[in-house]
Formats: sequence, structure tokens, C-alpha cells
Amino acid sequence: MVDDALLAALMLPGELPSLDALLGRPPWHAQAACRGEGPDRWFPERGANTATVAEARAVCRSCAVRVDCLSYAFASPNPAGLPGVWGGLSSRERRHALRRGLAPADAIDLADRRLRLAG
Repeated sequence: MVDDALLAALMLPGELPSLDALLGRPPWHAQAACRGEGPDRWFPERGANTATVAEARAVCRSCAVRVDCLSYAFASPNPAGLPGVWGGLSSRERRHALRRGLAPADAIDLADRRLRLAG
């Protein structure tokens, strides 16, 4: 069902809403490094190849809106249960960060330090 504000915007002369607006994507998504890539890396099935997640994290590490992405995940109704890699963190890493009360930028720093130590 189309809401009234969206319907009104579609009927007004002038610029049409963007596809991102129609799909409900947050504004930062337009600058995301993952934009235009398929969801397979970011939403792997449970038990998927760890190389797939590592590829997603590599893209996330180069992303200019990484903190915004993780903030979006943290603001969701169930941030630890939200599937996929957000801001370079898995659901398990997000759960750990939330239990520790970390802000998104601090959670990213901690995850990056752990990856450097492990690699």
C-alpha cells in the first residue's frame, strides 16, 4: 500500500522521488561502497564460507559511510538479531558491542583491531 505523502509526491509536477526514497533506503546508502553489489556477501547463509564475509568486511573497511551503516543497524528494533554484515560487523560482533555499550565508531575500531591481530 502506498502512503498518502508518497502518492502526493508522485502526483505533483516536478522531480519524482528517487528509487532510494521509494524503497525506504536511508540517505547514506547512496554513498555506500556496497551500493550496486549483490546481497550475497552481506547476507551470507549461516555457516557460509568465511571468505565471503571477509570480502564484505574488506569493502566495508573502505567505505566512507561505515559508521552511518552500523548506526543504522544499531538503531534497528533488534540490532544483534539483524542478519548480515553492517558496517563490517557480523550479528555476533554487534551483539558483543551492544553488551559492552560501545558507540558504532568504537565498535568498528574494536572489530578492526581484532581483525588486524588475527590476520
